[in-house]
Amino acid sequence: MKIAPQPKKRFGQHFLRSRDVLERIVEAAEICEKDTVLEIGAGPGDLTLYLARKAKEVLALELDKGLFGILAERVRVASNIRILQEDALRFPLPEGLRQMGRPRKVVANLPYNIGTRILMRLAAYPSEIDLMALMFQKEVAERITARVGTKAYGSLSVLLALHWDSRMVFKVASGAFHPPPKVESAVVLLNPLGGARVDVGDQALFQKLLRAAFAQRRKTLLNALQGWLGWEKARVGDLLQRSGIQLKRRAETLSLEEFATLSRQAARLLAGGLVAL
Repeated sequence: MKIAPQPKKRFGQHFLRSRDVLERIVEAAEICEKDTVLEIGAGPGDLTLYLARKAKEVLALELDKGLFGILAERVRVASNIRILQEDALRFPLPEGLRQMGRPRKVVANLPYNIGTRILMRLAAYPSEIDLMALMFQKEVAERITARVGTKAYGSLSVLLALHWDSRMVFKVASGAFHPPPKVESAVVLLNPLGGARVDVGDQALFQKLLRAAFAQRRKTLLNALQGWLGWEKARVGDLLQRSGIQLKRRAETLSLEEFATLSRQAARLLAGGLVAL
């Protein structure tokens, strides 16, 4: 008698068991016989096997030693599946991706507790990935796909929009998982752009600026950036005016293009020796 795999809370495991949802994920990712697929957090292999029916090859990562044994046994029936006992946060990037054929897609039901961290690791290599279809908590999915002016819009939305088009394709009820999570989930599709949507100048400075701007959402940019830069308010006001941004605006009202302009202007002023960050 086979023992069913038991999800482990410390790994944020919720096994996706709904056949309908599994099929919809594969369909949304448009998996075909030319595709090589990286699956993260393969678990007991339900999604892995669905992917293998359509893809040329599937590389499945699973960190949990106990689950890895179950996964190895289940995928023996498919010759186009390779499995690695590997931590997705340590999987070598971009080298690991470059060893896979193209088209190259990433499909996963990501662990809730580290899903955003995994996403940002992958998103740093848009030229190495042809499509991502990823499952998140619905709240995270909304932040990823949020548009300017909405409640969910934040630094994650802006950072991803620089190199990716994203959209939520469907929501998933908790009953589709074992054990059922306490929150609703959603599948997000991310397609890489041919290049950056806009020139942000210094990438590291751009990211710091975003974090500072959204750290205290209720504050105006004038006040939020003053604390980050350590400048006098008049000097921060000058930065905003040079960027064409009204002093009373808040971070959630700025488009990617406006943040890019602000970042480039800040870099120019910093280069002038006004302050070192």
